[in-house]
Amino acid sequence: MKIKRILALFLAVVLLFGGCAANKTETRKPEKITPFYEDELPAIGNIYVTCDNPNLVGVIDWTALTAVKENYSKATVRVEWEEGDFNETECEIKVRGNSSAEVAKKSYTVKFKEKTNFMNMGEAKKWALLASPFDKSLLRVGLAFEYAEALGIDYTSKFRYCKLWLNGEYRGIYVAMETVGEGRDRVDIDLKSGDALFECDLNRTEQGVTYITVDPNMRLQINEPEKPTRFQIGGYESFLYNVCRSVQSRDYTVYEQVIDVDSFVDFFIFNELVKDIDFGEFSTRYYMKDGKLHAGPPWDMDLSMGNVSEMYYETKYDRYHNKPAVGTLPGYGSQSGDSTEALWVQGNYYQFLVQDSYFRDRVRARWQEMKPVTDNLVMDNALGTNLMDRLLDAYGEDLRSNYSPEGANWTLAVQEGTYADQSIPLTYEENVEELRTWLIKRIAWLDTQFGVTE
Repeated sequence: MKIKRILALFLAVVLLFGGCAANKTETRKPEKITPFYEDELPAIGNIYVTCDNPNLVGVIDWTALTAVKENYSKATVRVEWEEGDFNETECEIKVRGNSSAEVAKKSYTVKFKEKTNFMNMGEAKKWALLASPFDKSLLRVGLAFEYAEALGIDYTSKFRYCKLWLNGEYRGIYVAMETVGEGRDRVDIDLKSGDALFECDLNRTEQGVTYITVDPNMRLQINEPEKPTRFQIGGYESFLYNVCRSVQSRDYTVYEQVIDVDSFVDFFIFNELVKDIDFGEFSTRYYMKDGKLHAGPPWDMDLSMGNVSEMYYETKYDRYHNKPAVGTLPGYGSQSGDSTEALWVQGNYYQFLVQDSYFRDRVRARWQEMKPVTDNLVMDNALGTNLMDRLLDAYGEDLRSNYSPEGANWTLAVQEGTYADQSIPLTYEENVEELRTWLIKRIAWLDTQFGVTE
């Protein structure tokens, strides 16, 4: 029965979006459509971390891994960067991530004692050093978050490509990045007035974290405030249930009272394009501000843009690849076997929003409006050289060195975990072109789906 419901929902969404061009509806015309990075791309910085905990690197046993994920170790960090050095400063560091924490090239959370402006990305205590071990191109973070910024998704995390040394050992290319949290330079919400930040968490349970089950397929953890009172939890539950009832009405005049529709449109477009495997289940955020629920900001792009295993056992991996029916096994999506096809954002509040013609028209109009920017991710046009080539021009030599004997010497040939699409070893250049081809095909498929006209 569950499989039948999934297939029915997929077919309904395809029929809802397909078939006809967009009707006239309200759009949000910016003053101008600008290319990515009107100025030069930021330089790569050199980050030096010193810590006496040996379990921060390499593949370690589960007990030790759990300890370095849950507990910070004392450390110092220093940055050499042509846009401004960062003097050696005391901090704490721990391993971050879930599946990515199990591989040798680990990601880290760095926490300072006080709010610190790290590499000109604003002031905060916590920062992420992302290893991107599943993404052999090392480009998905840059492409995704620049696109989110261009769409105008509020509080999209800033990032900087960097080289990381840990205890004197070169660990390769990382991305220094803002974590998602409350703050003037992060998600600018007022916790004292009742605002909050939520994150989808389908089934994980972490000690000290509060969870709210909105419906059987949507479970949210309260990211901010970190320690909500029982009174606050009750208020959030009431608000989120009201949001559910409102979007279930499929009536714009009802749900616009409780959600920021613009943010939901942009977040829908973003996630349809990048097609992150965990959308709606993990690392998907919403925030409550000024009495409305807003969608975003985005996070976690390793397993996106086609970089998803075709062999992993969970049903969503079969749906991601539109697996055809085989014998008694059911098919999924278009059953084409091509991951660039089929609508992906079908969970959470979107399962109801996409059934409303007004919301669908808003999506079509916004996709059309942003078409030049979307194409410019991977194709040259009137906006100039595409973003992928600009990233490669600025960082390509360093990104390749992540896999060279002269660099960190991480291998392209070994599969990191079981989640990513790495069944056939590719060169660095082949990984880049595989990503480019996937995005070109995905954009073309969505153009057809949303009835885009030239």
